Amino acid sequence: MKKFAILLLAAMLLPASIAYSGNIDTFGVGAKATALGGAFSAKADDFSAMYYNPAGLVQIKRPEISLGASFVIPNLNQSMSFKNSQALPPPIGSSDKGSTSTNDESPILIAPAGGIVYPTTIAGRPVAFGIGSYVPYGLKLKWNADPTVNLGAYNSYKQWYSRFVYAAPTVSVALTDKLLVGFGLAFGKSRSGDIHDIYLSPEMQNYAILTHSPLANYIGSYVRSDFKDHSNWSFNMGAIYKFTPRFQAGITYRGKTKTKLSGPTDFIASNGTVLDSATGSTSIDTPEQIQGGIYYQFTPRFSGEVDVVWTRWSRIKSYTVTWDKVPELLQIEGKTSETFIRDWKNTTQLKFGASYILSKKVTLRGGFYYDPTPVTNIGFDMPWPDANKIAISAGAGIKLSRHLDLDLAYQFLITRGSRVLPMGASENLNSSYGTSYENPQASTKGKGIINDAAVTMTYKF
Repeated sequence: MKKFAILLLAAMLLPASIAYSGNIDTFGVGAKATALGGAFSAKADDFSAMYYNPAGLVQIKRPEISLGASFVIPNLNQSMSFKNSQALPPPIGSSDKGSTSTNDESPILIAPAGGIVYPTTIAGRPVAFGIGSYVPYGLKLKWNADPTVNLGAYNSYKQWYSRFVYAAPTVSVALTDKLLVGFGLAFGKSRSGDIHDIYLSPEMQNYAILTHSPLANYIGSYVRSDFKDHSNWSFNMGAIYKFTPRFQAGITYRGKTKTKLSGPTDFIASNGTVLDSATGSTSIDTPEQIQGGIYYQFTPRFSGEVDVVWTRWSRIKSYTVTWDKVPELLQIEGKTSETFIRDWKNTTQLKFGASYILSKKVTLRGGFYYDPTPVTNIGFDMPWPDANKIAISAGAGIKLSRHLDLDLAYQFLITRGSRVLPMGASENLNSSYGTSYENPQASTKGKGIINDAAVTMTYKF
């Protein structure tokens, strides 16, 4: 038991630098739920119930320890074209539209997950306690940094955001034989960062050179920001009702997470010289979610679940970065802070999962989900992916021994997104590429596939 506890503790203490998923929402917590397409709020019968539905923990009858991770490999492409902007590939200054297309250069992304569950009895009622670790939100993408190859580089060519839950203490109680309830806290830390080129129009460049303005130092430079906090928290609560031994329903509420992030912002010349540096602070909260599902066992071997997940992205209207000292470039532009518009819309995901018991040792699983983009015209920019996702998943649960289970999952995601932005529609692109008299009219397209493999080992005492 000590050996497994040490392994789990190591997983919980993995640095946040590797705790990324592949987009602004998780692709799954635990291999079992991932194989089922995340349709797991009504069944929720392994450690990942701490995320999907805390009420489900009490269904676990033996103490157990789980440890695993997801490995995400993105293969994405984005294209962008502009009108009414001078931020074009050579020849610079043309009034015709320019366009570029680039593939992502992201590394393999790793999202660890694990937990301990201890069932017991209190006052004659089944109770289960758990503590776990997982990544509920994550993003890390990298594109070509050359704006003649990637027009989006002036807005962002490398971005990262994650929330890593390092401890999720959870309790679940069977109030009756049919009604299960659960509650958990999720203590974590968040990190957000971005790198982008600085756009100066040809007129600005010529003016800066002729007048020996400090602005001339920023020609060909770029900005790197890396903000993080040390702790934040949220809560999850849920209920499961068992109508019959074969039919049950579940609902989960995942609360928002308020964050206060701070860190350095460096303005760096093309030769690597730091031109200016400041410490910024901002707040990028994660929204609340409601997930509900219905599980039904059609035969002793075959069962399925349907879930709906509602996410309140509309809570995120904007966020503002303030500074300990206003960076020189912002002073030249007459700014004392920077505000990034989001104005995202709420989304509803549809999830489907099914299981088939092939033998006493092998259970086959499959799933599907659809996840629409929350991005709107006014809040569009390059750091946050603007694409709908369709995911098809498959996996298996294998009993290696009386004490040891292995869960495997593979998820294939297709991402598609396109947007035509009227002149000046995106406040964020206006800030990156234009002035009050030059707001770009842009068209964007994104597509790609994401491969996600997950594994979980569970030791049952």
